Amino acid sequence: MSGLTPPPPPRTTGPLRPGWTARLPEYPRAVAFSARSDRLWALDAAGGLRAFDPASGRLLGEALAHPGGGMVLAVHPAGGPTATAGEDGSVALWGDALGAPLDRWAGPGGWVERLAWCPAGERLAWAAARHVEVRGPGGARWRAPPRPGAVCGLAWTPAGELVTASAGEICVWRPPAPEPVARKEWPGAFVSMALRPDGEVVACAGHDRRVHIWRRSGGEDAEMSGYPYRPTALAFDAAGRWLATGGSERVFGWSFAGAGPEGTRPLQLDLHARPVSALAFTRRGATLASGGLDGGVGVWGLRDETGGCLAGAVVGAPVAALAWRPDDRALAVADQLGGLSALRWAG
Repeated sequence: MSGLTPPPPPRTTGPLRPGWTARLPEYPRAVAFSARSDRLWALDAAGGLRAFDPASGRLLGEALAHPGGGMVLAVHPAGGPTATAGEDGSVALWGDALGAPLDRWAGPGGWVERLAWCPAGERLAWAAARHVEVRGPGGARWRAPPRPGAVCGLAWTPAGELVTASAGEICVWRPPAPEPVARKEWPGAFVSMALRPDGEVVACAGHDRRVHIWRRSGGEDAEMSGYPYRPTALAFDAAGRWLATGGSERVFGWSFAGAGPEGTRPLQLDLHARPVSALAFTRRGATLASGGLDGGVGVWGLRDETGGCLAGAVVGAPVAALAWRPDDRALAVADQLGGLSALRWAG
């Protein structure tokens, strides 16, 4: 990365304070802090994987992870290897020393766009086009039958079930069982998915510019409409009380308290001049970071039925990705021109 001039520090307000900045050579596809908070990982559209010191921004290592392009990364929940996937159709595992990967597997076919470690970290799931695969201890493999359309969502429940969303359906799997243990049909195709932390509520955004809600325990479903754009950014808070959605220049906060969100009005959080492109909740509490195509970053406190802007920042280009450090004391912001900023959170 020699010769790349870091972007200027973002302008910040409130308890969001400038930290360090770096420049990636390509569009960043994903950023994430390690479980031990000793690495900030960044994967770019050219397939480059880099690890930074979260405190200083010093580059700790770099590798060409996926020739042709990187797509997604997933940090291990207990500090094990970091997984990446890309347009070369492979999944790779990386240790702290970025040289050769610890392991590399051929994906089930096509670009691998989804990755998810199970809560205990002994199984890794990935999806490419209509295919889903899980690799477990000792190299054990499980594959789902091809789905009706491209898989747009992949997440594990605390009980070790795998939830997938694709065109026309949401499925719940218990590998190695060959068929889903639960399936919800829905007309149309989804573009994104979020799973409530308890695994009981699945939220999916569709090409129809609606957010669809499926409550697994009772089988009920609902939908929220009126979005001017497809709400590709979705996020639940750690307690499962709030679902935040994009799909507009506003951030919408839907409360699951009581009988909500059905029949209720969402919080409407105004800051961005262009559509919301990224959302991330802290590990504790209901503090939400939002990023927009206007280059703005907002930090919101969602309390009871109100939400207020606690802090803000402006980076040099549309926001591509957000990630909170596990202790919630820092926020990483990646923008579409390759800027990477680590902001300190003093809230």
